[in-house]
Amino acid sequence: MKIRIVIILAGILGNMLPAAESAGLLGGTASAVKAVLFPRQEALIAVKVDGTLLRHYYLVGQRFKAGDTITQIDDAHYRLLAARSEAQKLEAATLATIAADNFDAQRKLYEENMQSKVELDRRAAELATARSRKKITEAEYSEAILNLGYCRITAPFDGRVEEILIREHETVRNGQPVIRIIGDRELL
Repeated sequence: MKIRIVIILAGILGNMLPAAESAGLLGGTASAVKAVLFPRQEALIAVKVDGTLLRHYYLVGQRFKAGDTITQIDDAHYRLLAARSEAQKLEAATLATIAADNFDAQRKLYEENMQSKVELDRRAAELATARSRKKITEAEYSEAILNLGYCRITAPFDGRVEEILIREHETVRNGQPVIRIIGDRELL
């Protein structure tokens, strides 16, 4: 592709040289012109999770649109982690609700002088712990969903596949490049 564009561009510039020389733009001496064109957008796409590369949806030279899935990592493990994390998040939310109810009940008893300050403080600590655990499990769930999304590699721009670095059914590690893409509609 690059060679064809350079040859075409050289032909166009070759046709323009006599006109430029006759107009006095080249100072009376014709010289050879060399141009090298590069794609404006180019990316070496790496995976963000460990796993097995299931499928490349595009082969070398094939065009794709921005947002298209270009590569898929096996997501079975990450789906299970997301489901487990969701269950833990729900459990922590339930325990936080129970801890809040217990604290409210102890506070009412304390206000009626039927409970000691120590017992109220214990319930306050349990409530704070339950709320912390709830925030932790919510963050873990968000991370699990994020990792699940990383199993599907999408194109950041319109373009075509330049090179496939990892074959289907091979194991990949976080940060390992798997495919090189270019956006060659606009050249530098």
